[in-house]
Amino acid sequence: LAPCGPYLSSHHTTVWGAAPNFDRSEHAVAVRRMFAANAIHWLDDYHFDGLRVDAIHCMKDESEPHVVAEISHAVQSWSEETNRPAMLIAESNVYDPNMITPLDAGGMGFDAEWCDDFLHSVFAVARPGEQLCHRGYQRGDDLEQTLKYGFVFEGTLREERGRRKLTERVDTSRLVYSIQHHDFIGNHPLGKRLHQVTSHDFQRAAATLLFLTPAIPMIFMGEEFACENPFRFFVDFGDADLRTAVVEGRKREYPQHDWSGGLLPIDPGAFFTSKIGDAEAGNQEMRDWYRQLIIARKCWRSAGVIADNNMYVSCDHELGVYCIHYQSNAGRISAMVRLSSNGADSGPIAMSEILTDTMSTEVIFNSRGNAVEPGRLLMDHAVVLADSSAATALREFSRESKGKGQTPT
Repeated sequence: LAPCGPYLSSHHTTVWGAAPNFDRSEHAVAVRRMFAANAIHWLDDYHFDGLRVDAIHCMKDESEPHVVAEISHAVQSWSEETNRPAMLIAESNVYDPNMITPLDAGGMGFDAEWCDDFLHSVFAVARPGEQLCHRGYQRGDDLEQTLKYGFVFEGTLREERGRRKLTERVDTSRLVYSIQHHDFIGNHPLGKRLHQVTSHDFQRAAATLLFLTPAIPMIFMGEEFACENPFRFFVDFGDADLRTAVVEGRKREYPQHDWSGGLLPIDPGAFFTSKIGDAEAGNQEMRDWYRQLIIARKCWRSAGVIADNNMYVSCDHELGVYCIHYQSNAGRISAMVRLSSNGADSGPIAMSEILTDTMSTEVIFNSRGNAVEPGRLLMDHAVVLADSSAATALREFSRESKGKGQTPT
């Protein structure tokens, strides 16, 4: 914006430098119009189905309405005029209840928002003490809170953001969970993926929690087949000062990493080595596991089993066990997951020690395969159980999906 006119703010800053001027002087009007018009541009000219707004928490604005609400209103009006519903997803670094509150109720009117607490809480179990963002996550406790209540950190665009101790679960059906994404991988000096910094077993176990929560699961490209290619941070800026700023800025932003190896973001190789390649070259066991989880999620969501109001959670931090259970008129299911810390293994434990009730169940999925001793849970291991109603529904749903050619790929 700076080369175009006096459109940067002297009152607000971001981690990348000066912020756009959304709220001061007559120049703010042009900036606000440009942001709203740009959103419509992607929908109208490029026929996008929706937009993810990056780092929405950095859009500082003290005026009314907030510029984020103005963008949301512009998109909703466009959707009504064109009869083409467009989705808006916010990348917020903490849970913001206002983001998914309707415009007419005083909120920002977005359809969904990211909740990185799930990703970082899972990673804190795998690699305790190795923080991947500016918020500190506690091993075990934060994953339990996220599973039980939906999130750990909360704040709005105009209020203080911080850790929250919760007693009630929020509706997570419009929160986007993941176990890795472009920032998680791209901000690693070597662009390593989750299975490369943990293991294939750990990723399968973590993915079980991801797909069987009521939240929206997000899969990073190549994740479903454990792609071995890295995903590095890369740029092709021509300005020499900007290129230097990117290289040095990344080191300052993530001082906990060893930056002596790998490729610089300005190296063309950082781009060319980040292509995911063919799925057939990946791990087929991982791909099959993801297929099974997607089918199960679709079935049990449509049947009304997987829902916030049906869910309860049980955890044992000492054993590394995190279980989610659902009880409904359509059936009962349990996903029992045991996650390791730095590869530590205290041996198998009996599932009977984990289950919180005595419901009649059968094993539907076992992330370690059929060779596992029946009724035992290993490290980095997931088992999904269901009663006869939920199990029958899944088998019928699977047959119908295959008959219609809808098996996930």
